Order: sequence, then C-alpha cells, then structure tokens
Amino acid sequence: MRFGLLFTFLLSFSSFGFSWHAPGHQVTAIIAYRSLKPDVQEKYIKLLASHPYYPKWIAEHKLFTDVSINEFLFCKASTWPDVIKKDDYPDKHKEWHYINYKVDFENGHVKKDQNKGDNVLSAIDKNSKILRSKKASNEARAIALSWLIHLIGDISQPMHCAALFTKEQPKGDLGGNKTYFRLDTAFDAQSVHSLWDGLPGELSLDSAAKRAGKLLKMQAPSDSLLRTTPQAWSLEGMALAIKYAYREGEVARLPFIKSEYYAPLLPNAEEYMKRAREIANQQLLLGGLRLAAFIS
Repeated sequence: MRFGLLFTFLLSFSSFGFSWHAPGHQVTAIIAYRSLKPDVQEKYIKLLASHPYYPKWIAEHKLFTDVSINEFLFCKASTWPDVIKKDDYPDKHKEWHYINYKVDFENGHVKKDQNKGDNVLSAIDKNSKILRSKKASNEARAIALSWLIHLIGDISQPMHCAALFTKEQPKGDLGGNKTYFRLDTAFDAQSVHSLWDGLPGELSLDSAAKRAGKLLKMQAPSDSLLRTTPQAWSLEGMALAIKYAYREGEVARLPFIKSEYYAPLLPNAEEYMKRAREIANQQLLLGGLRLAAFIS
C-alpha cells in the first residue's frame, strides 16, 4: 500500500495527535507488541527481565491499572534510551537517535549522512546483531532490544532523518532543532523538530494504549512496505521531511531568526498541521508494524 492510500485509511484519526516524545514511542511499542506472535511476545518479555532497569519498571507498573504488565514493559523499554540521557548512565549514545541527510533547496539534497560516526542506521544494525547473538549476555541482549524498540520509533519520525542546510545555517539546523516558526500570533514559537516530536500534545500511557488499538484497526500497509530496510525507512523519512516538515522549501524561505522569540509566522499553518498529523498517524503505525516484523 502506498503512502497516499495509507493516508486515506488514517485520515479519520488525524484529529488526535501524538508523536515521538514518550507517548509516541509507547504507541509504537504497543502496536509492535500486539503484532508479534504469542511465542515471540513471551520470548522478549522474558528477555526484558534481564534489563538493568527491570526492577524499576516492575515497581512503576503498580501505578497503572489498565495497561498489562507485558505491554507496560515494552513501553518502558521504548523510552529507556531517552530516560538515560538524564540518568547517570555510561552509554547514552546520543548520536544513535538520528541520521542527518542534507536537505538543501538551493544546491540539491544529499542522501548521505553529514555526520562522521554512528547514526540511527549503524545503531539499528549493531543492536540487531547483539539481540540475535548466541554469545551475548541476556543483559546485553535486553539492552539491545530496548534500543531497537526505541530506534525504529525514532527513524519513523521524519525530523530524525534530515537537516536543513542554508546560507544562514551552512552546518545544518540539527534536524530542525535550529529552525523556528510560529503557527499563530497567539502561539509561542517552536522549532520544527519540537513540533514534529510532539504532534500536538501528550498522552497518558493508558490513552496511548487505546490509540494504538485504534490505529491497529485500520487496514495495514502491504508486507513489502513493512519489510523494506532501515535505510529505506530513513530515506522515506527524508522525503517526508522535505515535502511536509520543510514544505518543499517554504520553511527554508521564511526569514531566518536565530531566536525563537522573534520567529516568523508560518503561512497556511492550519493546513500544515493537518498534514503533519496525518503523517504522524501514518508513521506511528508503520513504525510499530515494521518493528514487529524486524524483530520477529
């Protein structure tokens, strides 16, 4: 099923918003968990018992009554790589969460990572090998599983797959983190990345589970679309960033302001947000289904 057709199935859900802050990762994780066969579910739940944060997760589950312990564990695993950014944890791997393909509306786009070193693609490959290794410890494999649940969520967010390069920002905008606009005079300005990370608000974990269920009731994309490679997913993300996040260069042509306090208004903001929500729904469903297929 092509993206345009998938939009048709998801359009009715564009009124609710969620994306790649914790709620978005949780939605993707629950979609993935529910899409796994029972024996695969059981295998990975047993494996997560070897994760170093497992005791914390079990204690936290007592606060939730409507989410099963197994889905809760998948949710906690999905957000753990972001949690450790603030914890005293040695291997944060901040560079693993994204890939910077060059979006340059004046000189041409470049389908090559602008950073030298690790990125989301190399991280998915590395953790996939650890997860499938017969020599790795259960703890190492549990950590690798957590990373994979998170990273396949990250790569589904278009702004984790592109960075805008302009004369004003010759080194790129860090995945939209340095490009600001405001949707309305009544709204505070925000970065493009922040907007896409939180389309448009937050969900409780219970609500995230309900939303995952609603998305799973939609007709699924074709198996061929699910089983493409992580590199293909990242290039899809770049294309979505070009077409929708940067709106074919319109965002790049806005007056460049270094401070969000004086960011320019985005023309036709209502239409922009409508399409952004459609993309969010599409990518969350695809991310969850692709994750399930990838680790099956």
